[in-house]
Amino acid sequence: VDAMVAALKPLTLGEMAIPVMNGLEGRLYTKEDDIKSALVAQLTGPVRWTNVLQRLSKEGVALWLEMGPKDVLKKLTLETLPDVKAYAYGEETDQEAMKE
Repeated sequence: VDAMVAALKPLTLGEMAIPVMNGLEGRLYTKEDDIKSALVAQLTGPVRWTNVLQRLSKEGVALWLEMGPKDVLKKLTLETLPDVKAYAYGEETDQEAMKE
């Protein structure tokens, strides 16, 4: 945590050009947020994945791609949002399905 605080300290963060999700709180950051503190808190806090999914779904996200080696987040996504398309890049069958 201390290393992250030290790495962020000299940085000046500007206004976000695209929406950025706060995984710890399951919401989009606002310009009023203390982004540095939030990033540090996310190092040790739980990710509220279902809240993230629900919020991004409300924002219109309907296609999900997990880039890790497994499909854990894909499964959680489909449990939470059964009507979306979700793929796990690490799964060979999903790589084929994404080509269609």
